[in-house]
Amino acid sequence: MKLGFGICYYEDLAGLKRLFSTIPKEYIKIAIDGKYKQFAEQEKNIKSSIGCHYFLEQQENTIHFWSWPDYPTEIEKRNKYLELADDLDFLIVVDSDEYFVGDWSIFEENLEKLKERIYKENVHHQMRNLHFIAMQDAPSTRISNRPRIIYQPSKIRYFGCHYTWIHVDTKDSCIYTDDPAIAGIQIIHDATQRSKEYEENMHRYQIEQKKIEDNNLIYTPLPK
Repeated sequence: MKLGFGICYYEDLAGLKRLFSTIPKEYIKIAIDGKYKQFAEQEKNIKSSIGCHYFLEQQENTIHFWSWPDYPTEIEKRNKYLELADDLDFLIVVDSDEYFVGDWSIFEENLEKLKERIYKENVHHQMRNLHFIAMQDAPSTRISNRPRIIYQPSKIRYFGCHYTWIHVDTKDSCIYTDDPAIAGIQIIHDATQRSKEYEENMHRYQIEQKKIEDNNLIYTPLPK
């Protein structure tokens, strides 16, 4: 079984260091740099400073992408790690303001069982590509399940917004699993390592992005 991580970031060295410290070195990490298009008027830098790039270049089993011709949208950034996820069985989606806690050996054992079951289901055309992982938004202690585990990621693309996907071959919408979260680890979302200004900008972006994505879901045609 081949497991990897799709990581979007921009100018967040502290977050990257914390996140990478919680991922076993043998797993593939696909780190996608780039300032979102909606921030293009605020700064002229598309990519992060050299500190982030130097750190990532020192990490084992890490693919690092930043060569955008122009400011990328969130969908473009997230689709890039899916494009680069060749030969991976599963890809876990995680951002630089998040990190992991738990037991990776238990999690991997459960993923192995899931892979075997998916293979059997696929024979009967019942495959589910999107699977849940437990997640906590600090400082809240509430745990919720999020569709952050993608089976056969190179065959999947974000479409319309950052929480809808299609299969590249069939163009069908991807279906969420009916299963509970895969046991063993969970994601902690905690942006306290970021500056107040960074988080204020991100909050404004999220408000604007929701409007854009709501519109995309209505008007974006399926790719041919």
